[in-house]
Amino acid sequence: MNVPWNNDVLGAFDRIPAHAVEAGYNIPYTLALQQIIPRNSGFSFMPQYTPTFDGTELIDFVVIYCNAIGGRRYTPIFILELKPASHINYISTREAADDQMRSQFQMLHPYFPPGLLTVQGISAIGTRLSFYKYRVSNGAITPARIAARSQHYVNNTVPATNRGDDILDAEGANKFIHAIHATMERCVHLAAAH
Repeated sequence: MNVPWNNDVLGAFDRIPAHAVEAGYNIPYTLALQQIIPRNSGFSFMPQYTPTFDGTELIDFVVIYCNAIGGRRYTPIFILELKPASHINYISTREAADDQMRSQFQMLHPYFPPGLLTVQGISAIGTRLSFYKYRVSNGAITPARIAARSQHYVNNTVPATNRGDDILDAEGANKFIHAIHATMERCVHLAAAH
């Protein structure tokens, strides 16, 4: 099975410097989203900025929006978090990425469209992917958090093995595309019902 990405996407991933920060991943993931989400489809995506300790802003996640559902404009329907590849090596950075995904679901909860039962998200550390589902009715998130931090020993709350899919492998790329397309389809049906 071939990777479904065009040469622009593959080339952008190839040009990421070895020690890139989050910003190094913006272009390849933006190109991938442009390949997945057609213009004038009723969906858009926008980088979200997070302030840093020195007052600058850092793009570290992207929200996909349905441009019109039930009279509401730009309703968030999908979250994509971007972290540098080096974060895969440390429990603390994987845990921080997991915490941020959970926080984004909670923060955006009031804006999710009525009738959308689950909201999906992907946390990308470099090209390695972890898929999330947020149940809107009760706030349940999968995958579940493994364990709370211990004061007495180090526990691996977010194992690197949770990121078994790679956006540059056919299987990982297809799961990435399917997660976004499935969400878009649910929103189209939801919009038609209104």
